[in-house]
Amino acid sequence: MKFKHLLFIAFITLIFSITGCSSTSQSNNESPSTEQSSTEKQETRKVTVAGVEYEVPATPQRVIAYEGYVGSAIALDVPVVGTVMREGYNYSYLGDLSDIENVGAPISVEKALALNPDLIVTYDDSNLDQLKQIAPVVYIPYGYAGSVQEEIRLLGDVFNKKEAAEEWIRSFEEEAKMAREKLVGIIPEDATFGLYETSGKTLYVYGDNFGRGGQAVYNALALKAPEKIIEDVINGDQWMEISLEVLPEYAADYMFITQYMPESGSGQTIEDLVAQNPIWGTLDAVKNNQVFMNDFNVFVHFDPMAVRYQMNLIVDLLLERAEENKVKS
Repeated sequence: MKFKHLLFIAFITLIFSITGCSSTSQSNNESPSTEQSSTEKQETRKVTVAGVEYEVPATPQRVIAYEGYVGSAIALDVPVVGTVMREGYNYSYLGDLSDIENVGAPISVEKALALNPDLIVTYDDSNLDQLKQIAPVVYIPYGYAGSVQEEIRLLGDVFNKKEAAEEWIRSFEEEAKMAREKLVGIIPEDATFGLYETSGKTLYVYGDNFGRGGQAVYNALALKAPEKIIEDVINGDQWMEISLEVLPEYAADYMFITQYMPESGSGQTIEDLVAQNPIWGTLDAVKNNQVFMNDFNVFVHFDPMAVRYQMNLIVDLLLERAEENKVKS
């Protein structure tokens, strides 16, 4: 009887042992399969930009953002693994970029491939077909968004960060309001502002959406452009080459000038260009000490974070110059 009892216990133990092994084996076989499918299958969504529909990751995790769009990505807390960083340009307003790879301009296919991005956003169309073999590519034409608000809303849609985009806009507009208030009583209400650039022996005028501080001056700070600049530049191609002879027609009460220095080193400052030209001294901005030489490497940028940075720089410049002119008078 005792022997039968022991035999029964051994049999039950064997059954549980076999069942447990089978359960463990089944669990081990299913786990990798489940894990693999979750990593391989990434949810996507569709967005439309400039009339073109794109299929993009629902939550991008490794983004290459071409210059101009990296500011929006960083502002929206999107994980950026690659961007364009041109030699000499000032990117300090974007914060620490040490973990972001410089992919070159145009984007290096080899570098992009090594970064294993899940989304590429660019306005450079030189190698789109190759980049599309690496990851989904959203092509946004340069200057497609008409304002800093439009741009971050657009990128907020592409990155699936619409709420974050609206929050950024609220913060930006509140900061811009405070910046404008600092200029009350300092800048005459009817004063005009113009943006100019020298490049070699050439002089240009810029509008409100082509870098050089246009968004900061005309959008954020709501400062006015001369009618001639509005008609020919802002309502035109956003930039225009002019001669010194017609500069008085495009001159403003306050003139911000950047200098583009080509690699050849042949760049000239506005002073160099007009040193022997009597027209320069006749301009009100010159006579009233309201000409500002701005750093090209800072003011060439046009992304939302750059606009915010430039806005505060411009306010500081105007306040400092007003104090300086007060002392001189």
